[in-house]
Amino acid sequence: MKRLVWFICPWLLTGCVLSSDPSPVEPAVPVVQLPSYAPVSVLMSWYLAACEKQSLQHNDSYLHESYLHDFFNRYCRAKGSTSRLAALKQVQKQAPWPESYQHFFALLKKENQHTQRLAGALRVQQKAVKRLTTELNEVTTQLDTLKAQLAQLQRKRLEQSLQPLNDEE
Repeated sequence: MKRLVWFICPWLLTGCVLSSDPSPVEPAVPVVQLPSYAPVSVLMSWYLAACEKQSLQHNDSYLHESYLHDFFNRYCRAKGSTSRLAALKQVQKQAPWPESYQHFFALLKKENQHTQRLAGALRVQQKAVKRLTTELNEVTTQLDTLKAQLAQLQRKRLEQSLQPLNDEE
């Protein structure tokens, strides 16, 4: 039993010594909220608001917020996809954007490239329609001419077939 007491006592004393030693209290450091990038959902709302010409309140609580607002306004007002792609290229070089922003910008780029391809295909189709309309008008004119000639021939034949009857009278 004596051995057990000698074994437990140092263990209890060690525990008491460790728990009785007050640790120095760290002074409370105020946490400063550094500006961060806006979530992609906010980025998309800025884009939609700019393209739908809605006014948004700028509070600059996110990194590059005012720059992105200006970019979206320029982007949505641009008439052609070439100028939109140039604006996209410029904004991508402006800052080290988070990966989600890079994906969003890549999506805008693909949308514009697709729009360019569709616009090119539309121009080709419009030229083909114009050419076919011209050909159709020419064929219609030729058909009208042939109809007039046919009517004239039928009138002559009718006159010729009626002439012997007129001669008999």
